[in-house]
Amino acid sequence: MNRFSSLPVSWLQSGHASERLGQFYDAVMSAGSVLTQEHNAVFSDLSICAMDARLGQSPTILFVGSQSSQRSVFGDDWADDPSHRGRTTDNRLEEDASAGYVLAQTGSPVYQIAETRVHGTHMTYERLILPIRLDHRKPPSLLAYMGYVLHRSDQ
Repeated sequence: MNRFSSLPVSWLQSGHASERLGQFYDAVMSAGSVLTQEHNAVFSDLSICAMDARLGQSPTILFVGSQSSQRSVFGDDWADDPSHRGRTTDNRLEEDASAGYVLAQTGSPVYQIAETRVHGTHMTYERLILPIRLDHRKPPSLLAYMGYVLHRSDQ
């Protein structure tokens, strides 16, 4: 069972979201969606993905930060192993999560609450997916993912 519920992006600025997600959203939006060296403080919390998602398939994961929620869920061995080829170990989760990435590829920030079960562990987490530019003169070319686990249980 994986369920993703979209929430108003305005919650990121009004204190309804996790503080770290709100701060990242504000920083990226104030920089015109350009990810720069000024954002180095949050790189460890991010996963960076290609803009190749489609319904039923989440995007290719290019980078997994040392403090990212994906690393905490799937483990250091997975995150550091180049043979994972940009995919998690949970195909069903990737299928169910794909719609948010597809929407973000259109240029819209995506803020959601997710309820998932990964390797027998039930989790509730927030996720923010932002289309990212590397140059303010060019369209977004990457997706930045930041997640925050709210609850984790082995039941």
